[in-house]
Amino acid sequence: MPDLERGKFPSGSYALRDRLCPGAFAYCSQLSESGEVEAEDSSEDAEEGNLLHKVWLGQPYEEILTDEQEWVTNWARTETAQILNHAGFGDCLRHVEKRLWWHEGPTPIASGKLDLHCVLGRKGIIIDGKFGRALVDPAWGNLQLARYNALLSKNYQLDSCTAVILQPRVGVEDRVTIVEYSSDELRLAVLDWKQTLVTQALPFAPRVPGFIQCNYCPGKAFCPEAKETSLITKKPPSFPELSNADLVWFLDRCKLADRVIAAAKKEARARLEADPEALGGRWFLKKGRRKRTIANANTAYGRMQGVFTPEQFASVAKIQIGALEEAYKKATGLKGKAADDGLTELLGDVLEVSLTEPSLNYAPSK
Repeated sequence: MPDLERGKFPSGSYALRDRLCPGAFAYCSQLSESGEVEAEDSSEDAEEGNLLHKVWLGQPYEEILTDEQEWVTNWARTETAQILNHAGFGDCLRHVEKRLWWHEGPTPIASGKLDLHCVLGRKGIIIDGKFGRALVDPAWGNLQLARYNALLSKNYQLDSCTAVILQPRVGVEDRVTIVEYSSDELRLAVLDWKQTLVTQALPFAPRVPGFIQCNYCPGKAFCPEAKETSLITKKPPSFPELSNADLVWFLDRCKLADRVIAAAKKEARARLEADPEALGGRWFLKKGRRKRTIANANTAYGRMQGVFTPEQFASVAKIQIGALEEAYKKATGLKGKAADDGLTELLGDVLEVSLTEPSLNYAPSK
């Protein structure tokens, strides 16, 4: 089955969405066929994730990596090699970014693209890389990974499978999680997915909105149920009077609302760029503001020498620490911690360090 056909069938990558919202797949398929939504996520985070997967898995790429991206991918490659060797798959053929299909007879019914898997006899191993900064469910509670185990079992008739999730950008204790699937657990994984597929195939499979299932669903900006759930109230309540449980309820809907609003504005902007009257004049694109920037600070300084003293010019020049760090690395050839330490020592008390306020974050598995 060609990889381009994947959109016509449920995929393991949407495991949690499809379990919690059985009608999502059919609805998104309709939107995709009509051209209203893209089948795949095209955000900057998604593009970076695709790049880091290529580097980790040894595929060709043209982009220049940052020091942090180099560390992330080097760590992932090292961990992958160690895990494969320890599990006895060090000399096995590595299948990279391979889509596996589930067939009922000659008919395909589902698929999933595995980052990396190996098979030795009737044993298998799957390694899934997660390069975002948000913590995902560990291997032993990850439904997407359970779907991939089901696919591997059906394609290779396995007796056991090791499943691994690598998350280099989260806390040390959560970066590597591993689970072993026995033959009975593999059969249960297959049965569990089959039940979801049966429910999804019902003519009127329900759409059940919620933050978890709507979070990465491409149809959330159009789905009436998602829009209704994301609207809290016209008049906000008195938040100090809410219980902890009620506050969590509101925060979940705020999170979903942010996603829906961003997707709706993106679509509106695209339509208005094509036709300024598309939204009946109620919504329009405001003309962009004129913005002036200094393209070359050195040239600007040379031209202002007759007006400003060096001290006066420095007082109005703002140095971006990130840009200074990159310039220092290029000038000295230092990288990573050595570059940070060198620049810190050189600047001394000129470098002011402060902490921002703690940020509110969300734990999807709680």
